[in-house]
Amino acid sequence: MILGGMPPTGEATDVEALRAKLPDPDSVDVVGEVEDVEPYLRDADVMVVPSDHPEPFGLVATEAFAQGRPVIASAGGGLLDIVTDGSDGWLYPLADAQALAAVLTSLDRRAVTAAGAQARRTYLKRFTPEHFAVHWRSAFGSRAAQAAAAATRA
Repeated sequence: MILGGMPPTGEATDVEALRAKLPDPDSVDVVGEVEDVEPYLRDADVMVVPSDHPEPFGLVATEAFAQGRPVIASAGGGLLDIVTDGSDGWLYPLADAQALAAVLTSLDRRAVTAAGAQARRTYLKRFTPEHFAVHWRSAFGSRAAQAAAAATRA
């Protein structure tokens, strides 16, 4: 397991102390915040986003989907709009470590592989830069045209 990222500002978690309590502490590599997550995603089977509070968007989930990796995520905030439970990943209640453990122990290689393939399809359908560009242009193009028309009438 590779553990990245930091707790939210103001929260103190002694990650190394928690790691030391594990039956096999060497099975967890703590890398903290990294500039480029892609090398870690390429080596991963799944991405876990164990947020205790709703994520505004959940960019790391879309980065995992881009690499064909399913996401196990807290069911809150933007992650609810990204991860489809049982399809391209799995959701569990916010801050519920037992529910996260249940998801992790329920998975097998076949389910992870199938969800990873669906995660890649989800990325290609909904989250590519080209997809966002089209939606931005249509949303803001309409508003810009409306604003220009209103300015012309004034």
